[in-house]
Amino acid sequence: MQALICVVFVLSSIAFLSATDPREFTGEHDSYEGHQVLRIIPSSPEDVQVVKDMLAQHEPKLDVWKFNPRPGGHTDIRIPPSLVEVIKSVLTSHSVYHEVMIQDVGRLIQKQMASMRPKRTKRWGSWYRYTRRSRLFNLDQYNRYHEIVQWMDGIAAKCSFCQTFSIGKTYENRDMKLIKIGARSPTNRTNKPTIWIDGGIHAREWVAPATAVNIINWLYTQYNTDPVVRSLVQNIDWYILPVANPDGYEYSFQPRKRLWRKTRSRQRYCYGVDANRNFGYHWMESGASSWECDDTFGGRKPFSEKETQNIQSFIMSIKDKLKVYFSLHSYGQLWLTSWGYTRALPPDYQEILRVARIGATAYSRKFGSRIKVGSGANELYSASGGSDDWAKGVAGVKYSFTLELRDRGQYGFVLPHYFLPHAAQEAWEGVKAVGQEIINIYAQKASNTSPYVGKLDV
Repeated sequence: MQALICVVFVLSSIAFLSATDPREFTGEHDSYEGHQVLRIIPSSPEDVQVVKDMLAQHEPKLDVWKFNPRPGGHTDIRIPPSLVEVIKSVLTSHSVYHEVMIQDVGRLIQKQMASMRPKRTKRWGSWYRYTRRSRLFNLDQYNRYHEIVQWMDGIAAKCSFCQTFSIGKTYENRDMKLIKIGARSPTNRTNKPTIWIDGGIHAREWVAPATAVNIINWLYTQYNTDPVVRSLVQNIDWYILPVANPDGYEYSFQPRKRLWRKTRSRQRYCYGVDANRNFGYHWMESGASSWECDDTFGGRKPFSEKETQNIQSFIMSIKDKLKVYFSLHSYGQLWLTSWGYTRALPPDYQEILRVARIGATAYSRKFGSRIKVGSGANELYSASGGSDDWAKGVAGVKYSFTLELRDRGQYGFVLPHYFLPHAAQEAWEGVKAVGQEIINIYAQKASNTSPYVGKLDV
């Protein structure tokens, strides 16, 4: 009887998988040719329900890039050619506003991949070479993971206040390489506040690791020339993990896998877990899927992934000094605060919002870019198991932020490299401003003169 049950289960599994195009569950497509990204803006609760019903009916063939299920909010969806007219027809019949943001995703990806072929640039300081065999490293381009690691190691080899090390191995046995930047304090202070920055926990969001790499570069190269940077490096220890999902990031450099989001761990039918739904704080309560083939699959248990385990272990080892947690994402130009899992706000929200606005103001001042500030659940939607919520709720980091970088949807996840310098610079200005405020806060605390003493303990 048991043998019969096993045979039935195997046959039903085979039938299920054979009846479904595996690419629907893996994020793989022949070329993404003809795929469109549609922006949908419902104007009423009835419109919102139409959108939700449509998404439920056509999952998993639709790839939701942005989701804001409220009247006036916009939802961006990548649609395969076979469904483009079907989806448009449903929306039109219910008078739900929609517009095409990207006419052909495949063509956009082809252009992005073609632009990554090595070529010289006239901008001084953009190229670095560390070994004879390595190709030139370009800070204004999207680089492969091994190139980023090699570049960081090159910096650490000649920087007296920089150190690289691995916080653990990934599922595919890559080192998760992190760099620490921090010089001796003028007062020889040993308990300096610490700031953490990570990028690329979602593989396809290439602008996030590239921005993290640029922040590393500026902390290092401007130390001797910019008094503000010198102060930031002397008074704060910076821990920067430019790629928090190395396996997924590398996988996404294949043209047919460019929009891969998750890790690369082997599941029962599919691959990967959404690492930003896998942290153990209000795990699987909202905005995460229990179906392993979904892009928002939260894993079979909290911290099921080696990558999230490694981040958890390291952050817990420095949590007593960790004052700010930055997680870099794309896209949408948002400065998000706690919480993401609920629309309720933490008791210290006004203080968190005050510091977030300092950063957002500096961000906007650089190039005039608009950036919205607010809690993740209120600005977007509820999503639990995020690293930012865990950092605040479990590790006790007072100021925990997610930065959604450029753009606002014109290119989405396939942002051309020539937007990268501006995206990185404005984010750097925001991070710098927060760093300066942290120095002010904790300098005041140390001298017992801060008006926030007793309110800012982490």
